[in-house]
Amino acid sequence: MNESETRAELIDPALQAAGWGVVEGSRIRREYTITLGRIHGHGIYAIPALQNDRNLFDSHLVALAAETQRLTPIYEQKLAALAALKRSLLHQAFSGQL
Repeated sequence: MNESETRAELIDPALQAAGWGVVEGSRIRREYTITLGRIHGHGIYAIPALQNDRNLFDSHLVALAAETQRLTPIYEQKLAALAALKRSLLHQAFSGQL
């Protein structure tokens, strides 16, 4: 059995049984390019830089950093309040006020 027969007899029916190519909006492609560049060998791939993806990633990273900076003092304040509450409860517990 060659690769094409294996695909036709074993793989495609299993994919269809799982709903691939049957459910609206899904499809099965025979061949699909998985790299944007040439494969040079020894597992090294030359893939051109995707500037749009890089810009999108950078903008998300900047937004995440800004949100982190915004939330840090809020959570530091909450941790300080919890520490003060703990001290207060321990003091009340050991002084018989609870």
